[in-house]
Amino acid sequence: MEENLSPHNMSNMPAGNCSYVVEIDIIDQKIQRIAKEARKGQDSSVDSTDPQVEKHVELDELTKLKTRRNELVPISRLPEELLSKFFKLCVRPKKNYYAPMFHRWSWTKVSHICKHWRNVALGCPALWGCLDLTTPTWIPEMLRRSQMAPLVINMPQLLILKPKSADAIKTLEKALGELEMLQAAPLLHTLQLSAKETGDWFAESECIVVLPLDFLGGHTPSLRHVDLQDFHIPWDSSVFRNLTSLKIIHKSTDHAPSLQQLTEILSRMPASLETLELERVLSLANSTTTIKVVQLPRLRSIRLDGDVVSCANLLERISFPSTTTMEFDCVVRYEADALEKASPMLATLSRLRGRMSQAFPSESSLSAMSDLYISCHNPFHVQLPGENGASASWHSGSYWLDFRMLYDTSRNDNLNLRIIEVISPLTHVRVLSLDNPSSTLVNALNQPMVSLDCVHTLHLHGSYLSDIFEELKAFIETEQRFALFPSLKSFSLSEVEFFDYSTETYEDLYLLKDMLVLRSEKAPIESLQLKMCKSLSRKHIRLLREVCQNVEWDREVGVEEESNYADEDESVGKRLSGDEESEDGSSEEMASDEDSMLEFSAIQEAEREYYINRGIPTALLFG
Repeated sequence: MEENLSPHNMSNMPAGNCSYVVEIDIIDQKIQRIAKEARKGQDSSVDSTDPQVEKHVELDELTKLKTRRNELVPISRLPEELLSKFFKLCVRPKKNYYAPMFHRWSWTKVSHICKHWRNVALGCPALWGCLDLTTPTWIPEMLRRSQMAPLVINMPQLLILKPKSADAIKTLEKALGELEMLQAAPLLHTLQLSAKETGDWFAESECIVVLPLDFLGGHTPSLRHVDLQDFHIPWDSSVFRNLTSLKIIHKSTDHAPSLQQLTEILSRMPASLETLELERVLSLANSTTTIKVVQLPRLRSIRLDGDVVSCANLLERISFPSTTTMEFDCVVRYEADALEKASPMLATLSRLRGRMSQAFPSESSLSAMSDLYISCHNPFHVQLPGENGASASWHSGSYWLDFRMLYDTSRNDNLNLRIIEVISPLTHVRVLSLDNPSSTLVNALNQPMVSLDCVHTLHLHGSYLSDIFEELKAFIETEQRFALFPSLKSFSLSEVEFFDYSTETYEDLYLLKDMLVLRSEKAPIESLQLKMCKSLSRKHIRLLREVCQNVEWDREVGVEEESNYADEDESVGKRLSGDEESEDGSSEEMASDEDSMLEFSAIQEAEREYYINRGIPTALLFG
């Protein structure tokens, strides 16, 4: 320290820094002098910071000197607001509630550094608003220090049944009662309560926390946002008034309101509600009384998750703008009459689809909605993007309509077809993404009323796509156009399995090449993308490039050409081009065992290349 404060080093400092460095040097000398006087008659090796030495000196003077010294260091010149922000960065939620307490509360050390830091920390209410019920003795002081800052109360799920947790809750109730926080909350703007514990995935509880009717004293005039996850507040509570955002998620429908109760709740916020999200809080029973339709003119987004009938019942009783973004997750509970059960929701969906022209009247707006995503997985899934034109692929985005219906898609072809019908016509769609398209879906998309003639980009995802490859080959002679997607220019395939292990043939690859050949004569496909496709090798890509020059293959990057494919290329090339004939002269089948062996060899070589590219020893797999 003495070397750093020498006159030689100080002469090299900027002029602005010299003054406080000089003062720090003077203060250090005074502290050393006081400590030296206190050590008279004692061992000179005793350090000046020894507490036994400081007992014999003028503590007030020594404290003042140390305080002044700390005030002069550069970090103490930071504004208190900025220092508070640094302190808040030290406070991180600790998901491991079973770690030692000193680890979970290590951030409190910032209040032990110096007097100035302590004053700043104690004067920052946001630092003390996170209450940990595993340390109940701290709760009263934390509440006092947090003042009016938002409170976050943590209770790990596995500790709920332990005795000290009950003591912690009683302590919290007493402390909040003394602060009159449960009696009224006139300034409360956002109420967010969650009983979920994401860390305890193996201890999912089915219980819902029920709060009293007089929660928050029934007086929350400033409340605008309510977010309840597995918490229930009585439906006639004054909490549900004049809200901007209402989000309620329950594990079950045990506390679901009646349809009349729910519409009454929404009628208390007609001019303010912008966001509505209800999950498993929709009653299965329809109302026998006449319910007036609730107008929600400011609603920007709605999400409903529940039984298909209950979702339809609510949508029939509310009205919102055409521009509202919609997300519906519907469950069809009885598979035997799935179409009948889903009919009310499909009628509502058809009505909403009919309003699309109102929401997007101009061609420019319709072009923003030019993407469509359909999945035949369970649930059946349809996405139409919003005005921002977010891509409607199997990635997340912003959608005008995001509709999922959970039922057995493999046994309800009529329902699959009906869903496509209610969102038709689709004349504005330019980019279409299909996930595991079934033969029923392909037939539905080929109906004249669907009107997908303007699709120029097609994304296909799934293992086996022979049905759609066949449909893409169909040509209408009278109209001189292809029946399905006549304007198709770009074709993308993802995770397709081109080898059929049941027949040991590349049937899908043959169909793809045949389709490209037929289209090349009338309406050529300009680009083909292959992403994460299986059982493909470079020989297959070369053959596809004979009919489509722009073929992109993600496994081709960094792969060098080898010469040991020549024989296989010749054999498989003849097969794909139709030049190789069997003993009976047919070019449609392979009739010799030798050709079958060549086909199998090509498969094995493709698999070998796949494992080599991933650094897997092929000797263990192929010998």
